[in-house]
Amino acid sequence: NIGTPINWDKLLVDVPTEAIAGQVYLRYDPNQGKVDLQHSAFGNNNFTLKKELVDHGEVLLEFGLVEPNDDTKIISIKSEINEPAEATVIYKFFAKDRSLIAAGTQKIALVIPTEFRLMQNYPNPFNNTTTIRYSVPEETDIQLEIFDISGRLVETLTSQLHQPGFYDLKWSGRQIASGIYFIKLEAAKTVLTQKMILLK
Repeated sequence: NIGTPINWDKLLVDVPTEAIAGQVYLRYDPNQGKVDLQHSAFGNNNFTLKKELVDHGEVLLEFGLVEPNDDTKIISIKSEINEPAEATVIYKFFAKDRSLIAAGTQKIALVIPTEFRLMQNYPNPFNNTTTIRYSVPEETDIQLEIFDISGRLVETLTSQLHQPGFYDLKWSGRQIASGIYFIKLEAAKTVLTQKMILLK
């Protein structure tokens, strides 16, 4: 990424004030529903072009201004998808001297969770491998760990910054004994746990 990272957490972005031109490309899975790019008025003496390939899950939005202005310029994503889904956004913004202000590629959640959740693993009980799902409503550090029944740490599954969205990962208990284990999710002031049973 180049320049200040663009924050798509709320499915909208404030275009940099000094930007005189830009391009935003959105790619999503059309089998899950329709997604669109929309924009606010960019002031006088401007043009915008939008190309949609709905069947392919692609939207391209380009804009240009004759002169920079202080008007608030917002590009938003409008999603008709009501289930966990992701999209990829590729963006470029340019200054009047044609220098690149910001550019990058960002994966975003099209449906933003409203709360931290740690779902019951599936299957449970399980033999060797199970899937763990959780949701994150805001950008924050997430720590996901497995403990045995005595409270001993068995494995840290993730310990890193997460963007808002729905996550799932597979955990293999192939190398450990049958028994009761606990999944613990820790984020800021939130601590969630689930019990799972490994049967071999």
